[in-house]
Amino acid sequence: MKQSLDNAPLGRLVAMAGHLATRRWGEYLAETYGITAGGAAVLMVLWADGESKHSHLAARCAIRPATLTGVVDTLERAGLVERGPA
Repeated sequence: MKQSLDNAPLGRLVAMAGHLATRRWGEYLAETYGITAGGAAVLMVLWADGESKHSHLAARCAIRPATLTGVVDTLERAGLVERGPA
């Protein structure tokens, strides 16, 4: 049985709203641009910062460098980024 939102703590409501917003943002990016939220974060940082070293880009996107490798591989296959010399 579902609880009424009238009795839900504020923190729970904020967490639910955040979860729903994150899910919808991911769906929008996938449907509209064919990228993930992680891919969008990388593109936004690159747009703002220009060229970036792998470790700096990972830190700015708040993801591990190993995770960033897969994200950049996907963006490169899609023709959205190019890797250059380190």
